[in-house]
Amino acid sequence: MSKVGCATLIQCNLESLLGHTIQCFQFSISITNSPDKINQEFLWKSSCSSKEFPLVAWDKVCKPKKYGGLGLRKAGATNRAFISKLIQKFYNKLSNFWVQQIRAKYCLPY
Repeated sequence: MSKVGCATLIQCNLESLLGHTIQCFQFSISITNSPDKINQEFLWKSSCSSKEFPLVAWDKVCKPKKYGGLGLRKAGATNRAFISKLIQKFYNKLSNFWVQQIRAKYCLPY
């Protein structure tokens, strides 16, 4: 499989598998580094037994396409973005049912 095919597979499947869990819970750096390592090894290795070295740094690969990267997302940065979005909705969308339920359960003022 070509490197372009590997990058597409990572974007379509491997990143989307974590989508729901990453949206709901905050994970530590050690946990979010694990999927990044799997994605990195899948992109650079041609087989399980090969010991190829990466051609480009993973930070550069994860940059947006318009800045010269492949547009892959790091799990840790994605997790922080989703949690920040959830917190923003919690404080600004008081009419949402889930916000009302959490505020009622934990006796938080509006």
